[in-house]
Amino acid sequence: MIEQRQQPAPVFKELAITDFKIKKKLGQGAYGKVYLAKYKDGQYAIKKLSKDFLLRTNKVNSVFRERDILMSNKTCPFLPKIYHAFTDDEYLYLVMEYIPGGMLQEKIALFSPGGFQKEVV
Repeated sequence: MIEQRQQPAPVFKELAITDFKIKKKLGQGAYGKVYLAKYKDGQYAIKKLSKDFLLRTNKVNSVFRERDILMSNKTCPFLPKIYHAFTDDEYLYLVMEYIPGGMLQEKIALFSPGGFQKEVV
């Protein structure tokens, strides 16, 4: 059974990273780092992406595509909700639903160290 996550959508004003209290680093992906952050009474995952890196590696469209997919999702319980996006001079930040329990990639590696066969997926 799929656990329903029912955190109400927060109301954000114009934000800066200094509005959040960064608690710890949750992980690192191909394009950036993800942090656990506190804002008011809620906890969020903040993806921090270097604008310079995205431009140098031609990944800007990939990030916008990810943002658009997450923002348009209304029904899939397997995707985190995205609440807000903002930038500063160096970084793009995506404020997302924090889902405790670790990264999906790590869980898959525990279940199937070599990954899944194409037929299983």
